[in-house]
Amino acid sequence: MRDKYLANFALTGKDHPGFLGELLFTGLDFFEWKYNGTQLIKVEVLQIVDCIQDYASAHSLNFNFSRNQVVDQIRIEKYKGYYKIFINDVYTAQIEWLQEEWVITAGSIGEPDLRAEVIKRINANSG
Repeated sequence: MRDKYLANFALTGKDHPGFLGELLFTGLDFFEWKYNGTQLIKVEVLQIVDCIQDYASAHSLNFNFSRNQVVDQIRIEKYKGYYKIFINDVYTAQIEWLQEEWVITAGSIGEPDLRAEVIKRINANSG
């Protein structure tokens, strides 16, 4: 293994045997991206994009939510005591911690799976 590693150490990009493709962020924000490659399936690419978006965003959590072959861009902005939820850059809801549970106090998130995903990400990143 060591010899194989050393033989490929200096190789970059498509020349490297571990190359999985390129993930290009094409816009001013982390929602505009393009994957050039064939090694990863769409779900794997979306997981990587979600991780990069979460890491790169200091005051908000960003992720893609996919259902019925439609992908929405979700942004959760943290404020003192509450969060604002944006879907495709449109303000959608506000959520607050009230009496030991997250409650939507303004707007709405109609999709139950999306509401659960938002709460899961808030729980994972608050504390």
